[in-house]
Amino acid sequence: MNGNKQMLQVRYTIILLCCVFCLPKSDLEKHLESKGVSLNFHQVTAEKTLVLSGRNVDSALVCMTVRKFPDLVFVQLVSAGIDDSVLPCLADLPDLRYLDISDSPVTVAGLVQLGSLQRLRTLVIRNCPNVDSDSLPQLAKLKNLESLELSAEEYEPAALKRLKENAYFDVRCGYSCELR
Repeated sequence: MNGNKQMLQVRYTIILLCCVFCLPKSDLEKHLESKGVSLNFHQVTAEKTLVLSGRNVDSALVCMTVRKFPDLVFVQLVSAGIDDSVLPCLADLPDLRYLDISDSPVTVAGLVQLGSLQRLRTLVIRNCPNVDSDSLPQLAKLKNLESLELSAEEYEPAALKRLKENAYFDVRCGYSCELR
């Protein structure tokens, strides 16, 4: 009798394993796989953290991921192939507190869309070639920020000083300077 019970448990375990590993992949998983991008789903769900980088990451992939995980708090998209088209998707994340989109071609016009994010505290936009000294004053519209991190060498010192004077947040320029 004991042998039959063990045999049933083994069969049940095998059936469960087959069911788990034979589940169809979601559209997101298929898209990630086609781009050769890996995503730590535990980190995204448990830690509410999304970290994607590299040229295989595009705006469509980021938007698809963000829609699947709307409670993200920390998003880092450094050196990703994203542009302004991803910013409305990010603006739909009500709990987003930290956003790093360094090394991307986003513009200040796109970044201003993030003004609706009531909880966004830190924005990192180092090495963003389309954010220039003339457009820096527009960033002062992001009133909920506590910290904006830039690359100092990309901007005129006078423009950085004006931004600091008109902004409600700390402007940090990497290791080379810190304006307070």
